[in-house]
Amino acid sequence: MGKIVVIPVGISELLLNFSPFDIPQNYRPIILFSLIILGFLLHFITKPKARLLTNFPIGASYKIIFPCGDREYLAANKLARKAFGKRNSISIETINDWRSKNKLLLSIIVDKTFNLRGYFDLIPLSKEFYIQFSEGIVTEKEINSSVILNEKDNIDFVYIGGVTSIDDNPIVGSLLITAMILKIKHIYCHKEITIAATAATNDGQHYLESKEFEFELIKGADFRSDGMNFYQKKLNPSIIEEYLLNFGRKTQYLDYSCYLKFKEEIKTTPNNV
Repeated sequence: MGKIVVIPVGISELLLNFSPFDIPQNYRPIILFSLIILGFLLHFITKPKARLLTNFPIGASYKIIFPCGDREYLAANKLARKAFGKRNSISIETINDWRSKNKLLLSIIVDKTFNLRGYFDLIPLSKEFYIQFSEGIVTEKEINSSVILNEKDNIDFVYIGGVTSIDDNPIVGSLLITAMILKIKHIYCHKEITIAATAATNDGQHYLESKEFEFELIKGADFRSDGMNFYQKKLNPSIIEEYLLNFGRKTQYLDYSCYLKFKEEIKTTPNNV
């Protein structure tokens, strides 16, 4: 609702009868300058405050935003370039091409003041491209909209495009992994699927090879054109639940209701829409 300003009758009549030409000419520059300053002050006084997410569940400190729009994709792309370097990052133009086929690739995590804390993206791929990718014949930079599937396709292969947080906060890192598992559970893993990733950093390689994940090394960096190890793991609903037992203890700090809402919307949306 807009603000209501009440002007006394005497002042309103004065304003209605006012003319700039009534001001002496030598005072006009001063008054013009004063009005400009007043305009700037009013702009900052009435400027919308930082967006607060007031619909957090009790106890939650972070929220997953999904599906994402232009602002979120740009912020995640900037963070990716900072974390992985330009060489190992995808341009925003390529990402927009991906989005033309599937708008659900990205999820971001924010705090209560809507500050970006991290992101991850999951990219469903066609079987033909996935096989070439796993063998190192093609690289991530060759992914385009023609080899990406959308949520209504029969999805068997999902590639983890990237996972990173804006700082080294272990809680945020753990919540990102938990959120990714939840997204796989609610959006993709209705049967057995294959999840894959390349290790762009030593930390990424450590996580993929750890006992918690135990991804299988399919092709070593020395035998691939992108110079990165390629890992994969077959998941099914039962394995997902095991993961959540290990990583899901912090879900009370995370609002992931967007996944549940989207899952219900998909159920009620006709296939021809």
